[in-house]
Amino acid sequence: MNKFGIGQPVLRDEDIRFISGKGLYTGDISLENQTYMFVLRSNVSNGIIKSIDIEDAMNSEGVVNIFVGKDLKKAGIKDMPTNFKAKNKDDSEMFTPERSAIAIDKVRHVGDPIAIVIAESIEKAKNAADLIFADIEEIPSVASCSEAIKDNSPQVWENTKNNLCFDWEMGDKDKTDEAFKNSHSIVEIELINNRIVPNSMETRGAIANYDKTNMRYELRCSSQGVHSLRDRISSVLDIRPDDLRVITTDVGGGFGMKIFNYPEYICSLFASKEVGRPVKWISERSEAFLSDTHGRDHVTKARLAIDKDGVFLGIKIDTIANMGAYLSNFAIFIPTLAGTAMLAGCYKTPSIYVNVKGVFTNTPAIDAYRGAGRPEASFVIERLVDVAGIKTGLGPIEIRRRNLIPSSEMPYKTALNHTYDSGDFISNMELAVKDADWSGFEQRAKMSENNNKIRGIGLSTYIEACSGGGPEEATIILEKNGNITLHIGTQSNGQGHETAYKQILSEYLG
Repeated sequence: MNKFGIGQPVLRDEDIRFISGKGLYTGDISLENQTYMFVLRSNVSNGIIKSIDIEDAMNSEGVVNIFVGKDLKKAGIKDMPTNFKAKNKDDSEMFTPERSAIAIDKVRHVGDPIAIVIAESIEKAKNAADLIFADIEEIPSVASCSEAIKDNSPQVWENTKNNLCFDWEMGDKDKTDEAFKNSHSIVEIELINNRIVPNSMETRGAIANYDKTNMRYELRCSSQGVHSLRDRISSVLDIRPDDLRVITTDVGGGFGMKIFNYPEYICSLFASKEVGRPVKWISERSEAFLSDTHGRDHVTKARLAIDKDGVFLGIKIDTIANMGAYLSNFAIFIPTLAGTAMLAGCYKTPSIYVNVKGVFTNTPAIDAYRGAGRPEASFVIERLVDVAGIKTGLGPIEIRRRNLIPSSEMPYKTALNHTYDSGDFISNMELAVKDADWSGFEQRAKMSENNNKIRGIGLSTYIEACSGGGPEEATIILEKNGNITLHIGTQSNGQGHETAYKQILSEYLG
């Protein structure tokens, strides 16, 4: 193996730049003659916009212009669509409302944009925003997905009953029902997979610039992929993708949240064209909590059918997934196709049926966050197995030993139609139990108790379909001086791509 090749312990090339303060993040960049954008946001979670008075704000010092939702509509800016849709279990179409980058007639969550102020400094933009009078009639709202789906709950959107976005299923319901009829015992749990705010070290930001001469847009932002973002934004702006360039430099964390298109990107690009100058927006921390996509927020009821020997016969899972007020790019994909197939876990359960209902609430949009549906699935199945171990008296190790897929059955096709090509799950568990000195736990627990401490021990398995993404071109140039230059569009969000790519080239090119 090459000394500097794949897997070798080398120092990361990019780290010196980062720890010496020489990284280049979106907030570090300023363009000549740039203006600053402040987003005025709703302070109510559900309300009807009666009027927005910007007259006093327009006369405030340093204000370049102020825009509301109707201005974007007049300019031909389209609504922001979701990028993935699923059929309901009755084969009907799901309800997919589109979002205006700035709310026009109604606000649907705290933080919903209602106006943008463009000024000579961010301080002057904020001062002007304080002078905007937004007359919003507050109406009842709902934040919990389990409450939103009930009859007579406040409606986020008027055109769907019980705030239902979709009612989706996977698996064989009839076969699973039969397994439950023939079971010796049934284990039931109800779990809340709580909402999570991504909270990356570097908040989102945008520096937009419209070139009037060439009629081309340029957006600098902290993202997790410039190509897909360019396509989504250009569609909303109703321009060719070639007329928009998206640039991402160093990224201070993404966690899935920076993949998506956001209203601020659309607003800054629109404003730059309107005022004829670059426009810069950097999210504040509290603002990020209201405007970034969030993760998870599921309520799940799970049932496990077991025979007299503790062998799994079937699983039924019903999940209510919070979509938030608007549909982000992959909001529907995450609780359905992204995570559901992983509910089989590492176990040889012959029949599984899953029903997922997506529900609108008066909260920020939900989308992919660290694992994008798969950790949620793992949490459900592993808690279900743990409770089964308690109910049967077999404990967490033996219940798994009897139900994990043996290596002799690989490749193995699960009841949710995924094929595992390899794996030795039982040996993995036995090795973990040995290394953890599971048998010595009680003695250690007593020692802890004598020191007025509580000691616990747990066991969990995890499997994930983790590869993905589209194909990527790479151009390798052998320079005249013998150096090698690599051009590739896959970018880093802190994972060390600059070093990893060099190691790959070193490995294969010697």
